[in-house]
Amino acid sequence: MKLFRLGFILFVCLIGISSCKDDLIKKLDNNTSWYHSYEDDKGDTLCFRPENYKFPLSRGRQHFSLKQNGDFIYYAISPRDGYDSYAGTWKMVDGKTEEILVEFSGKDEKMNFGVKIISFEEEKLKILMK
Repeated sequence: MKLFRLGFILFVCLIGISSCKDDLIKKLDNNTSWYHSYEDDKGDTLCFRPENYKFPLSRGRQHFSLKQNGDFIYYAISPRDGYDSYAGTWKMVDGKTEEILVEFSGKDEKMNFGVKIISFEEEKLKILMK
């Protein structure tokens, strides 16, 4: 569950760094998924990188994708050697581009979480989960 929440937080962090939220969202919604780069985590700060990044070998990485229209999809590592996907929505908290709320409905509602974006570069997103 903690890893699941980490993925959502990263998503929120990506949105908050840019002074122009639309440009940042376009960069995040680049027909790509953002994968947890746990090797780059520092303390409570989580790091995500685009799917085309050359990661070291791993048994799987949680990841997410977000769309400008507010759609959010989280991919959790499945016990069946694959991924389980969870569809939700995202929105900015109180109009602040550095804070995002990710929400799910139905049985997945308990997975809702907030994210604060620490920094965003072309190939690295750093976030804090709330």
